[in-house]
Amino acid sequence: MLASFLLNALLLLAEDPPADPGAGGGQGMPGWYMFVLPAGLLLIYFLMMRPMKRQEAQRQATLAALKKGDKVLLNNGIIGTVVSISDKEDEAVIKLEEGKAKVLKSTIARNLSAAEADAKAAQDKKPEEAIKSK
Repeated sequence: MLASFLLNALLLLAEDPPADPGAGGGQGMPGWYMFVLPAGLLLIYFLMMRPMKRQEAQRQATLAALKKGDKVLLNNGIIGTVVSISDKEDEAVIKLEEGKAKVLKSTIARNLSAAEADAKAAQDKKPEEAIKSK
């Protein structure tokens, strides 16, 4: 919907003005159309591009924090444990149930060890908050 609105505004901006100002029935294109395209681009940036950049920064931080012994989930659904990490080649060796696999860091979807630690910390914090509120 937004894309079609922006396309229509762009087409109106590209349209030639009438040759005879009186024959067009109007004064030409209204000035507010000149603000529609930049406003639409800003809207797209704030609704789509910024969250994607934030997610990518968070993902890079997660990959940088990986260490030996972390339990990870790969993009294809395989769960394994990190055996070694190579910073230079952007590779990691993952211990699977039967054997090992050398994978790119970009295929690691989540660090399950960190997620479990966060969940446990949140669970431990809840009883303390309940006691303080009484």
